Amino acid sequence: MKVVISGPSGLDKTPFTEELKDYLVKKKKPTTLYHIGKLLCEELDIDDKKILNCKPKVLELGRRIVFKDIFNKIKNTNTENMIINTHNVFRYENALFPAFNIKHFEMLKPNMFISLIDDVNCIYLRLKKEKKDVNYSLKDLMVWREEEMMATEILAGICNCPHFIIARSYGPEIIYKLMFENHLKKVYVSFPITHIRGKPEEDDVNKFRKWVSKNAIAFDPYCAITEKELNTYLNVAKDDKKDTIEMETLNEKIKLKTAEVEEIMKDIDGQIVFRDFKLIDQSDMVLAFYPVDELENPILSSGVERELEYGRDHGKDVYLICKAKHLSPFIRCKKVFKSFDEAKSLFN
Repeated sequence: MKVVISGPSGLDKTPFTEELKDYLVKKKKPTTLYHIGKLLCEELDIDDKKILNCKPKVLELGRRIVFKDIFNKIKNTNTENMIINTHNVFRYENALFPAFNIKHFEMLKPNMFISLIDDVNCIYLRLKKEKKDVNYSLKDLMVWREEEMMATEILAGICNCPHFIIARSYGPEIIYKLMFENHLKKVYVSFPITHIRGKPEEDDVNKFRKWVSKNAIAFDPYCAITEKELNTYLNVAKDDKKDTIEMETLNEKIKLKTAEVEEIMKDIDGQIVFRDFKLIDQSDMVLAFYPVDELENPILSSGVERELEYGRDHGKDVYLICKAKHLSPFIRCKKVFKSFDEAKSLFN
């Protein structure tokens, strides 16, 4: 298996891919990991913080040498599995340029491309710590994340292989499943979020999420990106007429400019919808869950209804688990199950 993992700076892709490699080895899947950025810096004998000062032709020459070495190692060794950690888009001084050569990937013949994503505030914090002299706005980082996903999706199409969007918070297990347990069903899990926070029904939703994850390859929007919570901090800051927002990110306190957070709120909403639809696209089915209240009335969600509609309109099988006695006829699914046990057959 050859897997290409890409994403913007600030993701800590290097430790993540190292963790993934260790996980695969523990699962008795010997794996070779190549950090393209690190290899490029070594080849050009330059610090990674200054690598983008090089002219594009110099970078391309260095990249050719790096991939030539990789192809030679593939030819001369019995590498069973391979992970390529790379960028597909470079952003530097408000300029955008590709960080790949299509021919290299066509020769590599990867089995899948993965776009690694994370919350914008997490990316912001890591970049502040890694590159103190670089000043990206939150808007810049939102755009960069989308550019990386789009470039990677295009590359996957050219190489005729699947492209998956994977949140960093998922950890290595889901990538292992995609690589070596691809017989499992890929399921987009849909459920109410806003309406059940802090209520007893939230426990039922969490049981549903864990149950699907145990039986399938689960694409769970709840543990993917949580930056929508920035809106709560924004409202408090605006009420208090503060220019900055202080919040905890990755167990550290950070300050974000109130104006910058306000600027990206519409982008966050738009990207949530677009990204969740992408997660449906990469799934085999949509499995929704409606918890019920104390009167056994379903707790409905416009978001769930829209996801079921999108899945159905794009050729996906859509199912619902809900023990309510009466459901609206406008909830159109292939089948409605009353319990998790009834729905087990979906995973066979």
